Amino acid sequence: MVRLRGTIERFNQSATLFLLLVAFDSSSILLADDTRQAEQETQPISLDQFPPPPADLEQLIRRGNVRLITGGEPKSELSNLDANSQLAGETRFHFNYRYQSNARWRVFRNRGAATSSNTTADNKSVRIDVRFHSINLEQTHEIWLRQVPPSNSFWKHPVVRHEFDHVQISSDERIENYFRDGVKSARRFTVPLAEVANEQGRVDDAKVRQQIERKLQELLHETSELVRVRYLELDRVTRHGIRPLPNDWVPLPDENP
Repeated sequence: MVRLRGTIERFNQSATLFLLLVAFDSSSILLADDTRQAEQETQPISLDQFPPPPADLEQLIRRGNVRLITGGEPKSELSNLDANSQLAGETRFHFNYRYQSNARWRVFRNRGAATSSNTTADNKSVRIDVRFHSINLEQTHEIWLRQVPPSNSFWKHPVVRHEFDHVQISSDERIENYFRDGVKSARRFTVPLAEVANEQGRVDDAKVRQQIERKLQELLHETSELVRVRYLELDRVTRHGIRPLPNDWVPLPDENP
């Protein structure tokens, strides 16, 4: 049995156009306007110019690490919009994880494999046991607004409220719990020796780490997909914020995390 000690820390790079990584763009309220804002670089929206946010939004800003931006164009797919419609806003969430772990493993011969001189990696597997000392799912949100509402009505504006409805989904503590619970599947798993062996046929530390990373990437994708589905459902029931939230709406149903 071999044991690998050390710290593994990793941040996933986020991207807004590829859900396979960790980000998702949410379309919001549609503006009936056939004039396009000239493309420009996005700019941060300073919250200092507005009155203090209401308690519920202030909590979401802190919990979801939210920043507001304007300028440029949305990054969501626009093919499903009417020709004379524009997105008024979108929410982009980004998940990253950081962890520390130790790993140990044991090489064993596959059941039914020959016990003669044939000892190639094809006949062996490796059971990897991982001990996670800490693992955290970190999140950031960007709320993009095509037009910044007036200061005195900013926090009540339908576009702003709708985008924070999205943040409420992805910042729900049950999302992180879902990710943490899924880590249990990465604590012990088995792979063919050939997938982690070096040229000498011995287990390679770096390849073991790659296998652990692959497990966490798969879990991160599942977590992001859960949020993506709920984002789409929110836009469906509100028509991208045009309609009010149904009375029975919940960010995450009880059967979810």
